[in-house]
Amino acid sequence: MRMSTLLAEGGFPLEALSPLGQAVELALKASAYSAGEDGAGSEEELSLALIQSRIIPAGSLPDNAVAIVASLRESAQKAEGLDEATARNLIKSAGQLIDYARTHIQMA
Repeated sequence: MRMSTLLAEGGFPLEALSPLGQAVELALKASAYSAGEDGAGSEEELSLALIQSRIIPAGSLPDNAVAIVASLRESAQKAEGLDEATARNLIKSAGQLIDYARTHIQMA
């Protein structure tokens, strides 16, 4: 997350998306583990369906987590078609998701 923040604040929001995606995926796995999901330690990305049906209802992620994760994953596929304003909005939303997950995990 620090690398993403440094890149974004340094005027490179598009370049910040890759390390941000890694930070979000780690937050998802930590949230899944906190919610009692056994497969949280695997190398695969968590499915959006699992996030929606099991992790959000457990209170481990915010209600808009699926939309944020889907947008971030899509941006990784189509980074060249993204503008800086969209990247900055995505960085802000993903940061909020990570903060939410961190707070929930610390309280658990």
